[in-house]
Amino acid sequence: MSLLYYEEVCDALEGARGPRLHETIRRRRRAQPRALAQWRRAGGLLTPFGTAGLRGLPGGGGAATGTARVGLDPGDLPRLRPGEVLVCPYAGPAWTHLLTAAGAVVTDTGGPLSGPAIIAREHGIPAVLGTNDATAAIRDGARLLVDGDAGRVDVLDGRA
Repeated sequence: MSLLYYEEVCDALEGARGPRLHETIRRRRRAQPRALAQWRRAGGLLTPFGTAGLRGLPGGGGAATGTARVGLDPGDLPRLRPGEVLVCPYAGPAWTHLLTAAGAVVTDTGGPLSGPAIIAREHGIPAVLGTNDATAAIRDGARLLVDGDAGRVDVLDGRA
């Protein structure tokens, strides 16, 4: 379904199937890797800034400096102190208590309409989302500058 436009889905539901519809799906499926590569080159995913920074999608405005707390699961982060930078792969409902305590948020996935972005904006917390692999690139304890307006994360000290 994600390879069809709304009108094409409606036509298919009304019985317009056959080789033309299947060829459209095949053609779009073949084009996906090329489109994704173009998106990455345009900065849609992780874009390094030298060796000290990452780029993602702006999720919550403003900027904050703090210590990175990297976790793959909410249970990994009982040590998150208010004002520290939460670095996680994604942030569903189980992460909410951590999001509201963080001074900034950096995620591997997500975008401006994801849950973490909405919570960050509601609480005035800078957020950079969709960095692709911040959890692998940022070391726990590193000092970060998170620019939620520019979608940029800079490592100030400590290894990235």
